[in-house]
Amino acid sequence: VDRIWLLNQLETLSPAQAKPRVLVIDDDPTSRYLIENLLSNIDCELLEATGGAEGLRMAQECKPALVVLDLAMPDMSGFEVLKSLQEDSSTSKLPVVVHTSMSLEEEDYARLSAAVDVIPKSIMGSRELAISRFSQAFQKAGVSYVALTSESVPTR
Repeated sequence: VDRIWLLNQLETLSPAQAKPRVLVIDDDPTSRYLIENLLSNIDCELLEATGGAEGLRMAQECKPALVVLDLAMPDMSGFEVLKSLQEDSSTSKLPVVVHTSMSLEEEDYARLSAAVDVIPKSIMGSRELAISRFSQAFQKAGVSYVALTSESVPTR
């Protein structure tokens, strides 16, 4: 049996696996661009929300596999978004990775206990460190099919 023919036949029989959706909620276009650039060559669908209210709506409608959430936004803080996500039965199990430039105190970390991880935006200056931290966060979130490696991210 021809190997390629067999693989093609098996592909037609197996249901297509949907790409996981990653929702980035951040009002800063530069931050959204950096996340998009970091995740550009992995097999996921990247969605963007420019504020907390829009992010909540998209989380309910689009059912992402993971949310990357900024804390400092003008319409609604990330703390409020996280709390709203946790209180809504349709989004309460949604893993959230906080990505912030804020300097956090101990009580802030306590308020973020529902988040899978907290990643400072300052690490984005080092591509390798950013890849490592996001990969760890995705694994903690159980989104293992989104595999970040230095080979999967283009250098620009």
